[in-house]
Amino acid sequence: MIKNISQRVFQVWGPMLILLVIIKLFSSASRISLRQLMLDPTEFTDVPFYTGIMANLGILLWAATASICLFVAIFLPQLVGKAWKDFFLVFGLLTLLLLLDDLLRIHDEIFPVYFGIKGDVIGIGYFLLTLLCLLRYRSLIFQYPYTFLVMALGLFAVSVAIDVAPPVIKHRFSAADLLFFEDSAKLLGIANWLAYFAHLSAAILGKADLALSKSPVSNQTPETTSSWMGKTA
Repeated sequence: MIKNISQRVFQVWGPMLILLVIIKLFSSASRISLRQLMLDPTEFTDVPFYTGIMANLGILLWAATASICLFVAIFLPQLVGKAWKDFFLVFGLLTLLLLLDDLLRIHDEIFPVYFGIKGDVIGIGYFLLTLLCLLRYRSLIFQYPYTFLVMALGLFAVSVAIDVAPPVIKHRFSAADLLFFEDSAKLLGIANWLAYFAHLSAAILGKADLALSKSPVSNQTPETTSSWMGKTA
């Protein structure tokens, strides 16, 4: 039991301690101050607290979606089955990738500036990866309502369309209006993306719980998060 608890503690402390060591070494090697790496951007740049608040909200919505998907895939695989476990794992990782792209400006800055790869190429890569995931798991998607998913994809498409619209169309609107419409469509898309996976996971887990409650063999209930936590107590 003590060994099991130690393993669980290390799974939490280990990655974070490694990350902190990497940050410290990176700061020393690159001569980038720890202040710049550790502080909130609004505090470091001395700008108002509300700077970038809508972008931060989008990141939080991405994070909520990734958390739901990865939690189901990692901690509740017995309740959803292998096919759904793979589904939630893949879309959890995809959502995590999109989160990191927004958080670190991967396709806007990292790849164009540091690797010489145009952001449009990375954007096309995200599109093809998402399309591949949707096609791979289309049979599962069609088993439950997918209205929120369709709306999410549609809103993402609108956001991208505004971004890549030709100048002759963009010149009809002010830069502020274009930014508002583009980012509003993206934020609404992320919200619908979260709604889809939240409702889907609730429906699947609810169905699994109903099936377990009707099962005559109650002592063969799959291991849940509660039982996992009990083992670590």
